[in-house]
Amino acid sequence: MVLAGAGVIASYAIVDAGGNPGFSVTTVARLALPGLVTALIMVAWTIERRRADQSAGKVSELSAQLIRKEIELEHLAMIDELTGLYARRSFDEHLRLEFERTRRHKRALSLLLLEVDNLHGLTEKGGKLGRGFILSHVGELIRANVRINDVAARYTPDVLALLLPETNAEAARDVAEKLRGQVEVNSFGNNYFDTPVRVTLSQGIACVPAPGIDSIDALRGAAEQALAEAKAEGIDRVRVHGDGPSRRAA
Repeated sequence: MVLAGAGVIASYAIVDAGGNPGFSVTTVARLALPGLVTALIMVAWTIERRRADQSAGKVSELSAQLIRKEIELEHLAMIDELTGLYARRSFDEHLRLEFERTRRHKRALSLLLLEVDNLHGLTEKGGKLGRGFILSHVGELIRANVRINDVAARYTPDVLALLLPETNAEAARDVAEKLRGQVEVNSFGNNYFDTPVRVTLSQGIACVPAPGIDSIDALRGAAEQALAEAKAEGIDRVRVHGDGPSRRAA
């Protein structure tokens, strides 16, 4: 566009040089100058538009990267990396929602806490990697043996949890027995241990509705107490809060 404007001036200048006094170089320049200015403005606008498009593309890519990072962080916050179960924060939110739903509809809800027996001794044999392997494998077994609406989580570094909606204490005990059997028949030998090790679980169960359990904290406390009692009585035990002495899994 700029070159075209310059060509107009040059052509008129040639005519003027041929003896046409009506088209002097000054006159031609005065006529062509607005077109040249417009052309220059259009060129500058085009350059800036391309730069803006390039910047917008970079901003869009950065935004996409940030969204991906946010999704990754949200996933890490929800899922425990070692066991593949829900992290504690996510579990607490599920517990709150299920407890409210249970109270509103007057349904049963059980909380099952599980701890690998003698985990400290197993850690001494296989180190931290061996301990991690056992917890990871137990978490995998739990995921494979629960219903779709059950919520499994890493409750503390050493304790796993299973939230069982619409499940009373006796049905929760059946779940505990099933998990105990699945853990018992699996071999826990790998490069971290010289020989295969036997893994057993102590499990504590609390259920609502039940006398004295009228809040989420009370339900958690009852399940934790049942787990402590099961551990105090020996390995491979299942204890239901409010029952008599726990029975050893048969």
